[in-house]
Amino acid sequence: MHHIIIIPHANREDHLRICLRFLGRAIDKAKLTSEDIEVLIVGTLADDFDLPSFCQFISTKTTPPLNLRNNEHPPFWKTNLLATGRDYVLRGEMTFNGNAWLTYLDADMLAHEDFFVDGFRGDCDEQAVERAAHIGRRIRFVNYNWAENADGYPADYESLPADYEVPGVGNSCFSCPAHLGLEWDTRYWGRGFHDLDYLRRVSGSDSLKYREPIVLDRREPIVFLTKPPGALLAIKHDLTPGFTNDRWADRNKRFYYGTRTVWALFDNVSDREKAKQLLRSSGTRCLLKEDYDFQERLSSDIVLDCTL
Repeated sequence: MHHIIIIPHANREDHLRICLRFLGRAIDKAKLTSEDIEVLIVGTLADDFDLPSFCQFISTKTTPPLNLRNNEHPPFWKTNLLATGRDYVLRGEMTFNGNAWLTYLDADMLAHEDFFVDGFRGDCDEQAVERAAHIGRRIRFVNYNWAENADGYPADYESLPADYEVPGVGNSCFSCPAHLGLEWDTRYWGRGFHDLDYLRRVSGSDSLKYREPIVLDRREPIVFLTKPPGALLAIKHDLTPGFTNDRWADRNKRFYYGTRTVWALFDNVSDREKAKQLLRSSGTRCLLKEDYDFQERLSSDIVLDCTL
């Protein structure tokens, strides 16, 4: 079975370089060739970036077409990068024979050297067709200096000094069959909820949870990045502008949950401030008309023109 890894990337060459070094170790240990594994980088890349032989790169827009407020940084359009990569694969632009796994991997994630030895097995069975597997059930964040100098995972993972660790469920690194045919929803901009939306649709479930892991032989689940099972290392870094807990993250949350939001738009600051006091308990968002971007409007939003 062919395996394709899609890595969305913008302005993090130092992290990407380490990510690909760890992947290269795993590819070498499993003795994989281009007939087995391909890595596709999607987004932006410096002209002088030394791309490994197992990688391809395609360029695409990393920010959505928006009217931004004063001094506002555009959101990272990660879903566009993921969608572009997936479509590129399904068009047959890579060595793809129609029977492949797609793995979505962030540019700050570090693969264990047994990534493919433990997790790369034969064809999926019929029960696996509508399922997705998370690469890591636990994600431990390490500092950049350690990652830059590390020669792979430590022998004793639990003893590794880490800034913090989080559950992996809900993270955007996962695998699924390429033939699922599900498109990424590019209406998600910036941080959060795009991966939950995709995985919920993969599972065919109306709940926030989804089935995991992918069952390959009806006996043994596929678990990538074992040592210990389900563990994953990531490089700690500050969230970049456009990918923080900002209004884009709030918009994604409302979009994901289908939350109905009432926006009251005013021509001047005085009227807006008066309305804020009166409508504080109602959940109504009071905004100057000039600050409301109708390109952001969700179908569940109610927009009121409060011009007096």
